[in-house]
Amino acid sequence: MKKTFVSDFTEMPLSDFSHPGFRRAFERYFAELEVAVDDWEAVYRDMAASGAQALLLCSPDADVAAFLLWATLPFSSSFFEGSAAFIQEFWVAPSLRGQGFGRRLLRSAEKQFAAQGLDLVLLTSDTAETFYLHCGYRRAAGIRAKNDCPVFLRCLPE
Repeated sequence: MKKTFVSDFTEMPLSDFSHPGFRRAFERYFAELEVAVDDWEAVYRDMAASGAQALLLCSPDADVAAFLLWATLPFSSSFFEGSAAFIQEFWVAPSLRGQGFGRRLLRSAEKQFAAQGLDLVLLTSDTAETFYLHCGYRRAAGIRAKNDCPVFLRCLPE
């Protein structure tokens, strides 16, 4: 059996969500979470209309091995305004977990965020706390997620 290396995989940005490999991976991710969806086409239309973006990690045979779905989250108050990158969904194929694929994809996405002037990254997770902590994220104790999952944040280096 041939060894799989992270360096053998290519990254691909996505914003229209029509890529068949992304759709297979996204639906597999929801199946793992045991979430049923009645209308996948509506989900993909809504994602595209919201301005969400994705970064795919594709294997040498063009299969989607991982994806990270994110959106720009504007915020404003009477004293501050700005934007943060909000990681909405993040998935790595089960057979590739623990081998550096998630870290590579996360770091690539963070470079895209920084290039767009987004130096604050937020996400929620109830399954991968150790991963995010190892990647430099910290719990955002003062921020509550509406889904009651822990919130993590990272300020990207300049």
